Amino acid sequence: MSRRSRAVRPRKSATRDGGNWRIPEMVDNAPQHYLNLIQRLNAELRWGLSSATLARYSERVAQIWPPPAPLSDNQMRTIIVNYHLDHRVVEALRDRADPEHERCWAMWIEHATHILVGRFANIREASAATMSEQDLSQEAMHDLWHALQSFRYESRFQTWAFTVISNCYIRVYRSARAQKRRATHGVISLDSLPSQAEVIEDSAGHTPEDEAVGTALADLISQILVQHPDGRLHRIFELWAHGDQPLRSIGEQLHLSIPRVHALLNQALALLRQEDRLRTWDDADSV
Repeated sequence: MSRRSRAVRPRKSATRDGGNWRIPEMVDNAPQHYLNLIQRLNAELRWGLSSATLARYSERVAQIWPPPAPLSDNQMRTIIVNYHLDHRVVEALRDRADPEHERCWAMWIEHATHILVGRFANIREASAATMSEQDLSQEAMHDLWHALQSFRYESRFQTWAFTVISNCYIRVYRSARAQKRRATHGVISLDSLPSQAEVIEDSAGHTPEDEAVGTALADLISQILVQHPDGRLHRIFELWAHGDQPLRSIGEQLHLSIPRVHALLNQALALLRQEDRLRTWDDADSV
């Protein structure tokens, strides 16, 4: 097998030890394309990283996104930048032996408490459950611990972690509300759910943590729409939900008729309503 073939398929080249993926054996086989991207970012953003550090970055990114990854160069650049900014905290949280492990977890317990304390009243009102604020914070940290292995640097770690913590609140709140509905035989209509624009607006609170959660929701919606082949869906939704622009103004900017803008916006909303991840946000924010 040629040296070039081994670079394209690093997993196959690292089979000298029973087929295990061994980082020390990857140094010479790190994907050259990843390394080139990292070198360019190092120069453009003036990171000042050594050649050895650049090689380690390339190895680690190749582990997270084994080539050929179904990502564009721009997406890979975003992942590499996020890795550069956040990998020390992420790896400290994952590794119990890391000297920063305890400190990083203490920091994130504090973050979770700040996010959840203002929302805990909703759970207390929704149910007679005896869960305390500390219990809810520990539940969120349990979720974060188990989700850590799935984090792949597609966003900043803080945005991703706030989403995990908020989803914990959503799950606990929905469970508490369901218990209350069963006890009172009440029914909550889906018609009472707010529009996506209202969800985004309501998600942005007055604290940095709440604003980050709102940003996480907006990022999630953007990720969903940007994957659609018709790029107009994302653009129209952005102008309507974030720019608060009327359909006529959107049509003039995109050279579309008002009925066409309306049809494309409805298509975007229908696409979002199919996402279970957004349904959980709707349920929580409709309180």
